[in-house]
Amino acid sequence: MYNSEIAYVAVKSEKIVGIIKGTKGGMGNLFVDSRFHSKGVGKKLVSYFEKRAKSLGSSEIKIRASLYAVPFYSSQGYKKTTGVREMHEIKIQPMRKVLDD
Repeated sequence: MYNSEIAYVAVKSEKIVGIIKGTKGGMGNLFVDSRFHSKGVGKKLVSYFEKRAKSLGSSEIKIRASLYAVPFYSSQGYKKTTGVREMHEIKIQPMRKVLDD
């Protein structure tokens, strides 16, 4: 089981529309209901996650982004660290972001 030090849930009208979880050094999961894409939900969840990771002493966050999500993470300041990899038969793009002081 994945150990999550950080977890946030986005709620709209008493329904969960997004989640984010991970550890101070790595974002494990980000999910936003497709009806709420491009409405700032993911951006806000990432921002909360980064602030909490920083408060726990992290200077960077690493992620394994799905290829679909790379443009979103790039827009949030994440940079590709290597080429595309395969993990459990799924193509992922390792990325990282150095957190500002």
